[in-house]
Amino acid sequence: MSSVNKLYQSCLKVVSLSLSNGRMVLFTCSGIAVKRKRNITRFVTSASLVKALFKERKYHDNLKVKVCHKDNVIIGFLGEYDLDCNFAVVNAKNFLDLETVGFRYLLEFPPDGNVVSVGHEISGNLTTTSGILKCDLSRSVPSLVRTTCKISKVCEGGAVFDYDGNFLGMNLVFSTEGTLFMPDYRLHETLFRFCTPMEEIRFPKKVRDTAWRRESSRTWSFDGFLKTGYLPGFRGPPKPRTGSSST
Repeated sequence: MSSVNKLYQSCLKVVSLSLSNGRMVLFTCSGIAVKRKRNITRFVTSASLVKALFKERKYHDNLKVKVCHKDNVIIGFLGEYDLDCNFAVVNAKNFLDLETVGFRYLLEFPPDGNVVSVGHEISGNLTTTSGILKCDLSRSVPSLVRTTCKISKVCEGGAVFDYDGNFLGMNLVFSTEGTLFMPDYRLHETLFRFCTPMEEIRFPKKVRDTAWRRESSRTWSFDGFLKTGYLPGFRGPPKPRTGSSST
């Protein structure tokens, strides 16, 4: 398979995530398929999805996260998230033909390497932007890596690949000068620390009954979300889990 075909196949592992109230779309970003077990797929995106949910639930009821890939649109459910680490997980069923990215755990990046930032529009179209890596060679294990890719907002939470289609990381912060992305080894480490094993994921029986409800004076949760979601200023995100398990 040629490099062009490999890159194209890798781009197909990026999806669109949208927050809606059933009548209008309130927020959109991209997400990356990182793991599948049986008929459940785990997607990762930036924490901007959670921030948007916190904001919009003040004004809208019956909020839903929709996962769009090509012509498929399926309700997804928020899993673990951390605002400081800037990631959120969405789980969804029945994306059986969607492949997941492969982690290579790169600790160093070549300077001025060619890369492509990929996003997925809610229309089903992929959007790509080419650029080059701008690495700080004084730091062999950076937390964030800069590229010259000038992406649109829809690419936030999307993927960065090299020209051979190898997964490099997740787009996070963008500006007119370029983009910062979380490298794949850091993303894998974060998912390992926070994520529930795939076999323990549970979905609600009735999607239409999902809604925010107050659990106590300190926490809020979403019926149908995988875990209790914590508001800023309350108890904080779920504690990192211990023990060995793959993401």
